Amino acid sequence: MMWPFTTKKTSFAGSAILPFKSGKAFFEYQCEVGIVDLKPKQGIVGLVKKVSLEPETNIQNATLQIASRDGGFETFSQTANGKGDRLVDGDIVIWVPLHPDPILASVYKNDKRSQWMGLIVARVAPEIDTQRSQFRFYCKYT
Repeated sequence: MMWPFTTKKTSFAGSAILPFKSGKAFFEYQCEVGIVDLKPKQGIVGLVKKVSLEPETNIQNATLQIASRDGGFETFSQTANGKGDRLVDGDIVIWVPLHPDPILASVYKNDKRSQWMGLIVARVAPEIDTQRSQFRFYCKYT
């Protein structure tokens, strides 16, 4: 063939990363196709909405939007320990629900999903690797 046409084959071997424009965009995608089943010790994607730091322990407290098919639900959580990167609004995290909590039940009366106590175990990149079904971790809090 003549230029600019070619018969060269394109190879997709290796990692093909699809980055999202924002954490919010990635979160919305996870609400549509990600794992959203609320089960003890099964991680779910969360979007950080508000964060504060406990100065004595460096544990971070955060209000999260947790991925679900209806666009997400709000809950309050904290990092599993005081080590690791500081969270900021808009970060994507992995939240691991543990059990329903009576204190959260008194705060979140309208949505039973919000009453689950859980921990933030990692901050992850807002991207999809088409070759692997794993998140890229920025920081683990375990």
